[in-house]
Amino acid sequence: MSVQFLQSTINQENQTIRVNDCVVRGAVTCAESLTAGSLNSSGALQLTGTALTGGQIKLPALTNYVQATANNANVAASTGGVAPEQFMISTYESSAGVGGDIAAGASVSFNVFHSGVVQGKTMILISKAGSYNDLKNVSAFVSVTGSGEFDITRHNFGSTTASGTEQLIVKLIQTA
Repeated sequence: MSVQFLQSTINQENQTIRVNDCVVRGAVTCAESLTAGSLNSSGALQLTGTALTGGQIKLPALTNYVQATANNANVAASTGGVAPEQFMISTYESSAGVGGDIAAGASVSFNVFHSGVVQGKTMILISKAGSYNDLKNVSAFVSVTGSGEFDITRHNFGSTTASGTEQLIVKLIQTA
């Protein structure tokens, strides 16, 4: 069902429209302001120009893949044949804050298998979501990309050994 007055290109000044439990396929454009109890998104959510008043924005929870046996162990980033566009990797630790050591000035790499990666067409972004304090001098970056896989290298720029887990957020962006 389509609501025609919501599709009008004529500027409607000082109009209030209340909608409950609305599913939108496409885009919603708000020229002035939007008040919401909450917004749920299963994909990209973009707010530009004006601020969201009240409520909260709820994005889907990230799937977490754990590096199980060593800090150079491979990670399969899929569950039940589904390879998510964005996800989290928790790097190895043997117990809380222990294990997964990276010596000062050293690097460690591991492979991530993901069926959505296409060599030369997939941009991979990585950000830290959290880590132990002694990992503050560790940087993570994508070092190699191939079809269906990529490598993440973690380098310790500090002067002491870094240990414990890091939560790395990975976002895949496909180009044409």
